[in-house]
Amino acid sequence: MCQFRNSKPLFLIVLFAAALRVAGQQPDLDTFGGWKGKSFEATGYFRMESGEDRWWLVSPEGNGFLIHGMDHCGSYVTGQSYNKEYWNQEWGLKNPSQAERTEAFYNQKVAQDRDYLGFNSVYSHQAPVGMNVVPYLPRARSVDIEYWRTHKLRKQNPPWSEENFLDVFSDAFVEKVNQTAQKMQDEKRVDDPWLLAWLLTDSPVLVPYEARPFPPGFYHKPLPGTTTWPVRLRNLGASTPGKQAYVELMRSRYGNRIQSFNAAYNTAFDSWEALAEAKDWRSVIDIQGNIHEERDNHAFLLKILDKSWGTQVKILQARDPNHMIWGDTLNMNSPITDDIIRMYAKHFPVIVYQYYGATWEDHERVMDRFRRLTNKPIFSADSSWSVPQPPEMPDPLGPQCANYEVAADRMEEVYNKSFARPDFIGWGWCGWMDQWESAEPVKQHGGLQDAFGNWHQPLADRMAKFGKEMYSIAQP
Repeated sequence: MCQFRNSKPLFLIVLFAAALRVAGQQPDLDTFGGWKGKSFEATGYFRMESGEDRWWLVSPEGNGFLIHGMDHCGSYVTGQSYNKEYWNQEWGLKNPSQAERTEAFYNQKVAQDRDYLGFNSVYSHQAPVGMNVVPYLPRARSVDIEYWRTHKLRKQNPPWSEENFLDVFSDAFVEKVNQTAQKMQDEKRVDDPWLLAWLLTDSPVLVPYEARPFPPGFYHKPLPGTTTWPVRLRNLGASTPGKQAYVELMRSRYGNRIQSFNAAYNTAFDSWEALAEAKDWRSVIDIQGNIHEERDNHAFLLKILDKSWGTQVKILQARDPNHMIWGDTLNMNSPITDDIIRMYAKHFPVIVYQYYGATWEDHERVMDRFRRLTNKPIFSADSSWSVPQPPEMPDPLGPQCANYEVAADRMEEVYNKSFARPDFIGWGWCGWMDQWESAEPVKQHGGLQDAFGNWHQPLADRMAKFGKEMYSIAQP
């Protein structure tokens, strides 16, 4: 267990903080954005360290590192119908190839924004190897069951379907994870020191609440609804490992008495073998609130998650021993239970989550819950405050503020208090640049700047100020 203590005299802490807050003064950073004021052993890759004062990421050069991140910072945001030609001209490009455009995007736009805002990480599926502008957090995607992916049901090829809830007990799942690991190697990411850590699934559908159909909300677009992992696997055929695991668990939970199971589910199976043979026998959860079914499905979910997370970590870490394997981004806007969080902590070194709280008190409750349950470092991977800007941005995602002064106040308070916690290692701001209604007709992604690079003030300046002060805020 990491024990944090204040080992510096108070007057030295005050002097240090004041020194870093001198207007325009940047902290002393290494190539990757690590802070040279806190040194550890250098290993050539990012890693975690529990110091005397707090949890730290450690940069490849051996310096303390906390994530000041930008989400949705990909070249696609500058390639929309309304701004693609503008950015081509800004970067001096004429009929560029995709590779030329990507290079200009990172070496010009991202580099300039990094210098201004002080961010040191980006989350983008498209971050290329060799970018070497800012560390990045990619996803090792073996399982595509993100809650947000359901709104693209008819747009994807192949389409998103309930079959994406893979049988994690099967050899086919092991092969799927091996394919993911092979892709990591083929892209040469396993040797990239700029890769901060691997994430897995983005906000997966875990509990029944997340499987419901939803109208547009403050953290999601309209969702048509889907199934859950336990429901999917319990409806497979008898020959599948997932169905066998379900029947084995039910046999244990009902004392090997099929009559007791029948009484709970109002079914008439004459044996456990008959339940195993029954394919698609119960496609929905009892809407009247069958407490036995809810508890059984939740117990099966924990078994599924243990197998899924354990398999992925074992295979991916073996194929990439250089980088940390972090987990799914837990969707804390939904009722994720304590035992799911504890199971997550069993497999991963950092608790990665998204939560769109409106106030510091909202965020603090979630952080305190993680601390009580896990005593592990926490990373708020996806959250922000937005401001409607009709007509192009009439209804952006996230808690909405009246103006950018209010948004700046919220950001500053929550960032400062979060990074002062010894268990907090970073924040991913969602998002980086506005995406207009013409690209996102329902619920737009807002940013710190408009589609042409004009900064939303005073929010952007406050974010830049935080970039200079982050490491002083993080000192106990």
